[in-house]
Amino acid sequence: MTICFATWQGFPWKKVPYYIFSQIFGAFIAGLFVYGQYHVQIAEYAATTIAAGKGTVFSGGPASIFCSFPGPAQTNLGYLFFIEFFVDSYIGIVLWACLDPANPFISPQVAPWAIGLVYSVMVWGFADITISTNLARDLGTRIVAAIFFGREAFSYHSYSWIAILVNVPATLFATAYYEMLMRDSLQKIGKGAAFHENGEEGLNLHLVKSNISRQSPMSPNMQKVFSLGSNGSTLNGGAGKMETGFSLAAETGSH
Repeated sequence: MTICFATWQGFPWKKVPYYIFSQIFGAFIAGLFVYGQYHVQIAEYAATTIAAGKGTVFSGGPASIFCSFPGPAQTNLGYLFFIEFFVDSYIGIVLWACLDPANPFISPQVAPWAIGLVYSVMVWGFADITISTNLARDLGTRIVAAIFFGREAFSYHSYSWIAILVNVPATLFATAYYEMLMRDSLQKIGKGAAFHENGEEGLNLHLVKSNISRQSPMSPNMQKVFSLGSNGSTLNGGAGKMETGFSLAAETGSH
């Protein structure tokens, strides 16, 4: 998501490496804490799986406490790639929709529940196939698994690159789809891509008549959503129609 914010929302690219490193390092530290807190139980389980001839690196094994591994029969990397790409794309679209300030269906209070639900649905639907969903979480804890259980944490079934890297193009694809096809028109209007024939007076009157704003001047929340310029305007929130005298102009600035 950090790369997506830099790509679509103007987040400074020079900060991206620091954010990604911080996320990976945070996951690494969290993995060390988990091992430290449960090292007795993990060591006992590892001894059991080694005695059974299974080793420690496999799906459901001690190393899988920290990162994901495919099942013994899941050797089709193309299929695993497709599942990971789909899951990450689906999560990416929902996350981007929740972060869209012009999305009328998700309020700040609802967003955490919506995000938690989409993760839950993907886990319920595809965890048995093997999914990662997050570069930083997987790589940071996979390093911990490699420290305590060996290099096989990265080489097992040649799967680790899917868990680590697929999240990036999948999330970029999802956010590109949202930006190009699903982004709410209110944001475009707020950038000056629409105008009212009576100027700002007509705009304010329109907002009041459509029950979008009952305050004068406009409330801070409305200012944040619309980010109005000298001739910006908005859609009728009540009926989903434009008021008479309301025009959309091309985003080329030809208004």
